[in-house]
Amino acid sequence: MTSTSQQIAPVQTCQDTGVLATMLRRVLAWLDRRALPSPLPAPAEEQKAIEAPVEPVATPEPEDGLMKPVDITRAAGNLLWAHRGALEISLDADETKPDMQMHSDYQPQATIRIPGGVVIKMPTEHYSGAILAPDGQQQIFPWCDKSIMPAWRTIQVQAIIDTLGLEDLLVREADDDGEIPHENHGQMLAQALGRFVEGRAPRISDRTYIHMHYYCETIGKNENKHVFKEVEQKSQWLEMGEDVLMCLKPEYDSNYKNGQYETIDKSCVLVRHPVVGVVKLPYKPIAAGMEKRRLMSLTSALGVVHELPVHLPMPRGNAQAARVLRLCREAVAVEPDLVDSAGTPIRPLVDQHLPELMKRHAAAAAIAPADELATIDAELAEGIERVRLAVEDALSTSAVARRMALRSQLGFLALRHPDPVPLLESIPVRNAA
Repeated sequence: MTSTSQQIAPVQTCQDTGVLATMLRRVLAWLDRRALPSPLPAPAEEQKAIEAPVEPVATPEPEDGLMKPVDITRAAGNLLWAHRGALEISLDADETKPDMQMHSDYQPQATIRIPGGVVIKMPTEHYSGAILAPDGQQQIFPWCDKSIMPAWRTIQVQAIIDTLGLEDLLVREADDDGEIPHENHGQMLAQALGRFVEGRAPRISDRTYIHMHYYCETIGKNENKHVFKEVEQKSQWLEMGEDVLMCLKPEYDSNYKNGQYETIDKSCVLVRHPVVGVVKLPYKPIAAGMEKRRLMSLTSALGVVHELPVHLPMPRGNAQAARVLRLCREAVAVEPDLVDSAGTPIRPLVDQHLPELMKRHAAAAAIAPADELATIDAELAEGIERVRLAVEDALSTSAVARRMALRSQLGFLALRHPDPVPLLESIPVRNAA
């Protein structure tokens, strides 16, 4: 078989340009477009996210070893607490300047030097706080700082506790070992001070301070002169002992809210320590302790008066005897537990036997003939002398200045009667009838 080479020509498709073919192509294209579903609208949040411009991602700064302000205050607070036993603290109170003395209303700023050279100035109502490097560079921080202020307030609280010896009056929480600053230490100190003033009322200070008084003085028609005058003011602080002062500041404000005024209690107690300055404490625990102390003092005083005889008729015509009676009753009122050298209580002698003696004398004198009154008065004087000697013996065993003064007066007013009769000598039945 003979083979011959044949070249196959490629098939070429020619587009029909006829009228029918053209129309058919257009119908097919239209059907293709209807078969594709239109996209659903995106939700509003997604649409916003799509339309929002994309923010560029910040490139992290290289580590340069420098602390940020928040790191500086945190480190300063840790340093302050770690060196709390070796701090150099100074207050800017100045006894030579008006309104800056310790007994004025001025709250001194504490400057604390920490070992190593860092200095911290604590914020007050007049100044912001500052952390100072040894070369003078500083970082400002407010009174509401949460890094330095808790440590400082805890240091202040502990200083007051140590100075006044309040450790036995404290009620600490179970997890509070005193090694970590706590915000509740101010409340804890306020409660301890409330218990403290129940048994030992603070004394009203007799100190004064210089206040700069400002006023306008008229010197002519439509002309005034500003005058500054130094005025001596009495201290408003109470003395707690050991140079610790306290001032109760009841203060209330009102706020208009929801169509009515509401009362806002802003009361506080300021405690001033000679080294660590002023700390602000809650008002209610200390005020309650002060009120309880006041009621206890009045109850005790009125209770003693109630237990004493309501009335003792005084010896007629004998001023010395009357004076001795008053001194004896005063001695027992000052010291109810007064005893003589043998340990015998004196109070029953003055409160019970002496009133009985006076009643018997009054009963006898009311019915006795005139010629027997002198004898009855002499017997009363002898009985009073017995009481005086017993009280003087009891006072001689005490070194209290008040008792010594009473003893001196009793000795001066002694009724010198030999051979005193028994204290409660029986009154004859015929005279008592």
